[in-house]
Amino acid sequence: MISLLSPKEYYKKLSEDKKFIWFIYPKRVQETKVLLRPFFDKDNDRFKGENLLEEFDKMFPSVKFYESYFEDVIDDLIDLEIDVEIYYDEKLKMFTPLFLKFNKGWIEDNSRNHCYCPQVLTKFIFDLHPEYIPSE
Repeated sequence: MISLLSPKEYYKKLSEDKKFIWFIYPKRVQETKVLLRPFFDKDNDRFKGENLLEEFDKMFPSVKFYESYFEDVIDDLIDLEIDVEIYYDEKLKMFTPLFLKFNKGWIEDNSRNHCYCPQVLTKFIFDLHPEYIPSE
């Protein structure tokens, strides 16, 4: 399930859902070529290509994905004690996208510790939902 997460709404999700993945994009993410792009803003996606996040949602239907724009939830990120300055790219004059893995109501990991890529997203999904790990 992919849903938009409004400012200050993450508090509610922490208590309700306990485990989820929160994607946070810069508002100009459509100007980049990242493979994991906003699902909620497909109309502004100038690449009009396949959105891998949509594919992940189909493959892992019980995983909860939330999306927000960095600029809209910056205060929330600061409340979570995330150093937002390290996500700002001076050269591009925009924030870099990231995703956070929440488990038991806490941030357990984030894409900055690895890479903003499908492989790390898959790892996070398997960490949160081991029932999706293929058996031999």
